[in-house]
Parts: sequence; C-alpha cells; structure tokens
Amino acid sequence: MKKLLVVLAVLVSVLMVGTAFAYNLSYSPEFIRTQSRNASTDVDAAIYNPAGLVMLQNGLYINVANNMAYIKYSHTDPVQGNKEVSADTISWLTPDFNIVYKQDKWAAFVNMFVIDGGAALEYKGSPLGFASSQLVDEYGLVGIGTGAGQGLIDKASSGYGLLAFSYGASYALTDMVAFSAGLRNFYYFGETKYHGYVNPGLGALELNYKENLSAWGTGGFIGLNITPMKDMNIGISYQTAAVLYGTAETKTTLGTTTKSEDGYADEASLPAYLALGVGYNVMPELNVQLSYTLTFEGERKWGKDTEYTINADRKNTHAIGLGAEYKVNDMIKASGGVLYSTTGDTDDTQNPYSPGLDKVAIGVGAAITAMPGLTIDLGLVDNIFLSQKVKDLGDTELKKTIWGWGIGVTYKAM
Repeated sequence: MKKLLVVLAVLVSVLMVGTAFAYNLSYSPEFIRTQSRNASTDVDAAIYNPAGLVMLQNGLYINVANNMAYIKYSHTDPVQGNKEVSADTISWLTPDFNIVYKQDKWAAFVNMFVIDGGAALEYKGSPLGFASSQLVDEYGLVGIGTGAGQGLIDKASSGYGLLAFSYGASYALTDMVAFSAGLRNFYYFGETKYHGYVNPGLGALELNYKENLSAWGTGGFIGLNITPMKDMNIGISYQTAAVLYGTAETKTTLGTTTKSEDGYADEASLPAYLALGVGYNVMPELNVQLSYTLTFEGERKWGKDTEYTINADRKNTHAIGLGAEYKVNDMIKASGGVLYSTTGDTDDTQNPYSPGLDKVAIGVGAAITAMPGLTIDLGLVDNIFLSQKVKDLGDTELKKTIWGWGIGVTYKAM
C-alpha cells in the first residue's frame, strides 16, 4: 500500500495542471470581444486598468458576468502506438463581478474574477499509458501495464479553480495622470481522482484515489492612467507575485482497505505581471486599443524537472492584443480583436494532460445599451492553439481547443 501511495502521488503531479500558475487574461465578456483591455476606462478597468476608473462618470456601477467555454485537451501516447488520448468538457460557470463607486477625482472598487481553471476534465480508457509505463520501471508495481486496457488507471479526472478577490482605489493626481493601488486575495482549489485496478490478471483489486487541495495567498497592485492628448489613453498596471499556502487531503481505497492523509502542506505560485495598453479614438465612432502583457513566470526558480514533477523552471510569457470598437448607433457598439500569446512551459514543464501552447485568439462581439444606464456585453472567441511535439515525452504531440463565449450586464445604479 505504501508503494502504491507513492506512485499515486507522482501520478497526481502528472495529471494536475501544476502549482506554477499563469494568467489566461480572458476574465470578462469585454475582453472576449476585443482581446485587448489594458487601457480600458470602462467598469472592467477594475480588472485590467484600475487607474482608468477615474474616467467614469460619477456614480455607482454594478457589473456581473459569466464566461463559458468548450475545452478539449489531447495528446498522442507513444506507449500505446501513438493512440490519441483526449478529454473534453463544457465550462458553464466562470463568473466575475465588479462594483465601482466614482466621485469626482477618485474611485473605489471591489471585484472577483477567475484567473484560471473552472472546469474538470476526465480521461477514460487507460489514459495514463506512457506515465504508467515509466512508473513500472521506477517502482516495479505489478498491475501497471503499458498496452491499451492494461493500465493501472482506467479513469482519471482533474479540475481546479484560481479566484482573485480585489479591493482598491484610484485617484486623479492631475487632469492627465491618475494613480491606483490595492490588494488581491487569491484562492486556489483543486481535485484529482483516479479509478482503476491493481493486479488485473491476478484477482484485481479495485482502486479509488482522491486528492483535494486548497490554498490562499495575497498580492498587491499599482497602476497609472495617462491621457497625454485628446482621444488617447495609456494604461500601466503592475501586480506583484504571490505564493499561496494551504493544505491537501488524500483518500485511497484499495479493495476494502482505506487510507486517508489529512492536511499536509501545499504551495502554489502566482507570478508578477506588467500590463501596458494604449487606446486611441481614430474617429468619434471608432476606438482602437493595443495591449501588451509580460508575465514573469521565469522569475521563480524551481530547478530542473525531475521524476515527473512539473515544478521546473519556466519562461516569461508575452501577450500582444489589438482590438477595436465601433459605435454603430446609440444602442450598439460592435467590436473585434486578435491576440497572440506565448506559453511559459518548456519541455521540462509540459504536461500532456494540460498542455501549455502558444495561441492566436480571435474575438468578436458587441456592447448593447438596452436602456440608459444598462449595458449588455456579448463576446465569442476562438482560441487557435499551435500544436507542439515534445521530444522528451517520446515525440508526443500536444493539442488543445478552446471556444469561449460570455455575457455580462453593467448597471449604473446612481
């Protein structure tokens, strides 16, 4: 049983997305439809450009939204004759909200949004073929086969979420420059489950394994909003790194024997980032916005990947977005945008069950003013991920598909 627990602990690190998180940036329908929000002066600036909130009219603003997605991960498994191993799901609930109060030169806000995760993926049919075959060599555990239908695990699932809770304020220092600062609390939760059999040819014992993790951490942010000339707006925002600390609980059942372990320490890392944006009114009806986000994923040094852990050194990521909004009439503002972003994963950190890939995202949508003070945002995005072969994993090919859509409502209460 002890040897089995060691194997399962290693498998968790193989399946889980890891504890060195990134930012997916797609936190709101406004971002989905434009792919560029770093110079935002709308209510969602509370997420992307807090100093830009001073550009709002005086009043209380309440914004609620939900972002949804179809997600599919897949990879070829060289141990199983390059069989494609895949899992897909629909994430129906990834909410965010912003509450902003603006008065003259200052604004205060609170918000919540999902930085990453929000869905669980389940792999079926001997999904851990290549991982299991390596563990046979490492631990010699009878019952781990390398062919289809012989694996220790016939079902594996993993899901997690990383939430941000922010509170801060912005103040207009001059007519040209505004400053913002605040704190963000982060909450991470995750669950990994396995089902399978040990000794399949010798009177199999059913195996069930579950691990639950949770962790909290805090970071800070500062920012500037600069209006150097009429019709131009520049947003600058920096968020500090944060380390999340928490606990993990495991439960393993093999046949009629159950072993639980409660409360061992767990740690997750969230990197710092710098966000820059420029917005310009080309004409009264047309606004164009360019955004660049640099995430310092390579800042924290883990060392080189060893024995299936994915907490190896990563590299900094870059995201460049270009979006446009066109006012069709007093009711409808159409929008579209494109984003190119790189992954922080190297060959040492790639996880076939949650691949990190470069992508091009194309978003479209609209903001509809249903009545004075009430705006509805609609967005749709196709994330086109660039497949990658990883030599260190036997030339396995990693693929990823994500379609996203969102709807949000903003109400000016006073």
